[in-house]
Amino acid sequence: MEILPWTLVLFSALLHASWNALLKTSLNHHLSITSQAFITGILSLCLIPFFPLPSIQTLPLLFAAACVHVAYNLSLASAYKIGDFGLVYPIARGSAPLVVLSLSFLILNETPSYIEIIAILLIVSGISCLVLQSHVSFSQHIKPAAIAFVTGILIASYTFLDGWGARINQNPHSFIIWLFFFIAILMTPILFAKRKQLLSLAYQTPVSQNILFKASIGAVLSYVAYWFVIWALISSPMASVSALREVSIIIAALISTTLLKEPFGLWRIISAVLVTSGTVLMGIHAALS
Repeated sequence: MEILPWTLVLFSALLHASWNALLKTSLNHHLSITSQAFITGILSLCLIPFFPLPSIQTLPLLFAAACVHVAYNLSLASAYKIGDFGLVYPIARGSAPLVVLSLSFLILNETPSYIEIIAILLIVSGISCLVLQSHVSFSQHIKPAAIAFVTGILIASYTFLDGWGARINQNPHSFIIWLFFFIAILMTPILFAKRKQLLSLAYQTPVSQNILFKASIGAVLSYVAYWFVIWALISSPMASVSALREVSIIIAALISTTLLKEPFGLWRIISAVLVTSGTVLMGIHAALS
C-alpha cells in the first residue's frame, strides 16, 4: 500500500467518525441519514457534467453497490436509534475488514503480504477490545449489537463492490459521483414520505440540533471521506484499505469520550495501542514498498 492511499484513508477515517457522531446525536436518525443521502445526490448532480459517464461494464456493480449502501444507511440509523455509539460503531466497523479480506482473497485472488496480515490482525484485535469494553452491558443490548453486526457485513459488501466497480471503471471520480447519485435516487422516496416530519424538525429546533444543518455537514464529510476511500481502493489491496480505515474506531472513541461523555477505560487504552501499532506497521510497509 503506497503512502498517498494510506494518508487518504487515514483522513477518511477522521471524516467518517465525525459524520457518524453527528448522525448519532441527531433527533431522528432515519430522517438524518436520508436527508444526508439526498444532499450528496445534489452534490453529485452538480458534478456529473464535469466527469465521464461510467462504463457499461460498471453499471451492474454500480447499481448493486448503491442498493447495498441504502441498506447500510438504514441499518446504521436503526442501530444508532436503539444502541450506544460506543457499542454500535466498533461492532459495525470491526466486523468489516475480515469479510473484505475473505472476499478479496476468494474472488479477486488478492493475497496480502505477511506484514499486511499482521497489521490487519492488530487493527481488528484493537477493535475487538472496544467491543469487549461493553461486555458488561452486552446482554442488555443484543438487538443493537446484532443490527450493528449486520451493518458491518453491509460495509464489507459495499467496500468489495465499490472497489471492484471502481477498478473496472478506471475512473474513481466518475464512479463515486454516480454512486452517490444512485443512492440519492433510491432513498429520495423515503424522504418524500416523511417530508412533513422533516420540515417540523427542521424549523422547530435550534441551529445546533437542526436536522438539515447536521445532514448538510454530514453529507459533505461522508462525500469527501468515501471519495478518498474509492481512490485508495483502485490502487491498493482491498483488505488493507478496509482495515486501515478502521482507525476511525479510535477517533470515534475519543469523540464519544469528549463529546458524548463516555468513559475512556482500560479496554479503550489497549485498543488504542493495538490499532496504532497496526497503522504504524502498515505505514512502514507502505514506505518500503
